[in-house]
Amino acid sequence: MSENKEIERQDYSIEEAAELVGISTRMLYEYIAHGRIAYFQEGRQRRIPADELEEFIDTRRRRGTSQAKISGTKDGEQKNKQRD
Repeated sequence: MSENKEIERQDYSIEEAAELVGISTRMLYEYIAHGRIAYFQEGRQRRIPADELEEFIDTRRRRGTSQAKISGTKDGEQKNKQRD
């Protein structure tokens, strides 16, 4: 009576998500800090929802970036800063 069904992952740890995306955990924390990827707190651990991770990966693919830049600009370009 029991069927062999795979249980889909609902969320990933920071370490798991970073490995799946192909970036460092530090870079993933930067994306989180800049609001580019959502997370939730489960006890002391931050978790990335599976659908959020899929959307993030798809966005990176569409942009054709292997290492997307973190910045305050919409398109990922860093603003030029004038030196005093």
